[in-house]
Amino acid sequence: MNKPLFLFCGRSASGKTTIANILSERYGYVQVESYTTRKPRFDGETGHIFVSKEEFDNLGELAAYTHYNDNDYGTTFEQLEISDIYVVDVPGIESLLEKLKNDKRPICILYFKTSAYNRILRMIDRGDSDMMIISRLLQDEKDDWLKQLDSLAWKYSNILDKNVELHDINANGNLENVLELVLYYMKQYEED
Repeated sequence: MNKPLFLFCGRSASGKTTIANILSERYGYVQVESYTTRKPRFDGETGHIFVSKEEFDNLGELAAYTHYNDNDYGTTFEQLEISDIYVVDVPGIESLLEKLKNDKRPICILYFKTSAYNRILRMIDRGDSDMMIISRLLQDEKDDWLKQLDSLAWKYSNILDKNVELHDINANGNLENVLELVLYYMKQYEED
């Protein structure tokens, strides 16, 4: 069996990156460090490879790409081959599914549902400016991400016969409870 690829998706400060980092540190899951033209939020920030626009444009064909908040994000096919977890937004998932539609690797999308209140508190805790918080909230609220993901998962699993599943995670709870729920889905999926 091909090992599954877990796609973590959610609005800004939903906890997806924090959970992905814990899974990497505690359990050895390999996380995609996507390329981005965004500046790091703090020294030593992980989860991305920070590059210039010119360097990004020279990466060649990407397995997934998205443009968010005036920045480019993407990952290569080579990165995906060696990874278990990819923290990505809806356009990135759509791009990825299209590029991998003939690939037999199972894909499990975990959508982190979090209230705006909790997301604001988390953005404040990580030091985001008021303008950044407002910008992220406005950008995130434009579309119904869960509905879009549901449509994508249905299309690829029912029409294109690809092994794609979607699960939504209540990410409002404490970190250990959210981690436990994510692990439940991941272990269940890995045992299939």
